[in-house]
Amino acid sequence: LAERFKGNERTYTVLRQKQRLKVVIVLKKFIAEHWLDVSEAMVRNIEEFIFELMDEDEVKLVKQLRGVLNKQKRLQQQQQGGEKARSVVAGREAPPPLLPGNICSHELAIADIPSLELARQITLVDSDIFRKVRPPELLNWNKAPTEEAAPNVFALVTRFNDMALWVCQQILSHSTISRRVRSMSKVLELADCLCQVNNFNALMAVISGLGNACLSRLKHTEAELDRKYSKIYTEMSELMNMKSSYKAYRAHLHSINPPCVPYLGVYTADLFFIDEGNSS
Repeated sequence: LAERFKGNERTYTVLRQKQRLKVVIVLKKFIAEHWLDVSEAMVRNIEEFIFELMDEDEVKLVKQLRGVLNKQKRLQQQQQGGEKARSVVAGREAPPPLLPGNICSHELAIADIPSLELARQITLVDSDIFRKVRPPELLNWNKAPTEEAAPNVFALVTRFNDMALWVCQQILSHSTISRRVRSMSKVLELADCLCQVNNFNALMAVISGLGNACLSRLKHTEAELDRKYSKIYTEMSELMNMKSSYKAYRAHLHSINPPCVPYLGVYTADLFFIDEGNSS
């Protein structure tokens, strides 16, 4: 665009002015309507281009282009400021932490931490990553599922997989049925608390971990579970079931009050099928 703007020295003055105006119009439209696709390098190039316009005394064009660029920068800063405010209060006072009595002990274990507090801390980390995800990352993920193309989506997917494996490790690390039952009960209690704090991405990770083949074979352990925890497992599994394109989960998601961390897999799957259905 910059080369086209400069044009040919032999071009008639009137034609050259029209050509320059069209270039600036294209840049203004792109900045205004596709700001999320504008990288920092592109912003620097646009600013350099504005300085070139100033050197050529194109005052009107400078004013137009700088105006739309500054407007988008202000909107971005306001959005970031709003996100910081929401991350602190989320519209209400943060609850007091539920600390175990042996919080400073070297022997502190997962079982000692209240499940609700554990769910809160997991959600704080997940929420911080989720709020950084931008629409272009979701569009890039199905085409190039790499850290370079979608760093925040990659981080959330990695965390999902790590949590699913952590669930398996927590239960299988015990050699006796009684200890495995206690560990599985703790994991199911955590799943229930994750649902209470609206962290459905972590909830799905826990359900996926419990559905792993290495745990599905533990029939004796499942048989020893208290009915309370068996009910939680059934309810959470039905909620996050992918039947009818996650119909139960989508209905539940629309019924809750924000904030929440939705299950990212639903959106990536939707975008994949949209892309496949419109491949032409």
